[in-house]
Amino acid sequence: SGKLTEERNTYKGVVIKYTEPAEARIPKTKWRLYPFKGDEALQTMYIHRNSGYLIGRERKVVDIPADHPSCSSQHAVISTGVARESAIQSAKRTAKYCIW
Repeated sequence: SGKLTEERNTYKGVVIKYTEPAEARIPKTKWRLYPFKGDEALQTMYIHRNSGYLIGRERKVVDIPADHPSCSSQHAVISTGVARESAIQSAKRTAKYCIW
């Protein structure tokens, strides 16, 4: 039920709207984000260390804060998982996908 999901997905008193899929994996490739604020380069973020990163304004729970007024409290997730190349092939690969 919704109440049970709410209890499982609460972190620091905030209900997390994202549930990590079963196929989520930490990538083998070393991924990085190079954020900028205007012309100023901010600290490089190494996003290959976890299988997912939550982006948004709710600083209590997000991994990557986004302070723009158009962003919601839990705006997006950068997530890594195993995906099939096609239905015919059985080989798996690590793929990046963004959930908005």
